[in-house]
Amino acid sequence: MKLFLDAGHGLGNRTPGVMDPGAMGNGTSEHAEVEKLRTEIIARVGNRVTIVAVPNDGFTLQQKGNFLVQNFAEGDVFLSLHMNSSEPTGTGSEVLFDDAKPQHRKAADAMALDYATAMGLKNRGAKPDTESHEGNVFLLGKFPGPGFLLETGFISLASDLEIVRTKATAVISDLIVARFGVVVVGGQELEAARSRMIELGVFTEDVPRGQTVTTDELALFLARFRGPS
Repeated sequence: MKLFLDAGHGLGNRTPGVMDPGAMGNGTSEHAEVEKLRTEIIARVGNRVTIVAVPNDGFTLQQKGNFLVQNFAEGDVFLSLHMNSSEPTGTGSEVLFDDAKPQHRKAADAMALDYATAMGLKNRGAKPDTESHEGNVFLLGKFPGPGFLLETGFISLASDLEIVRTKATAVISDLIVARFGVVVVGGQELEAARSRMIELGVFTEDVPRGQTVTTDELALFLARFRGPS
């Protein structure tokens, strides 16, 4: 499973060689903010989730879409980071999903609630992309699997922007790891866990030593460990 992580807008996004900054507000641009956010998320998540950064500056939307299709495998998910804008008092966060894939609405609802709650922002809910200001979102329609666009907050509202700058990296990283991640252990903890899993039949002796234990393996380990000996 891979998470394709996109930072909205950028150089060449709409017209080759032309910068698309996205929304502007409070002395900054949407693309600058979400590009920085994406970089921080990837660093924070580390090896706990396989994150693929969708090529940005210099790539058109069509080229991005082709990249997603060519590298997609069953189980992959797409998430695009954005910021909203309005005048004068729009606030909060929301999640868009592809109108042609209504089966993903429940996941979008959960994402919208979890993110807004953790951030302390107004939850504007989940919406099909046809209800956005742009109508159909090209990359959501192009991606073969579940795809979501997270409007992290309003760049036009200074208080929203500050919350996104100070909290979004940790909140989004934690949500990604909780949904897709592995538990990382090392040293004596890793060897102890591995030995106990071999004893319980979760692993066999010929399984190579590694640096991670998946959440499914850990859950099975704990269930057996806590059960009758």
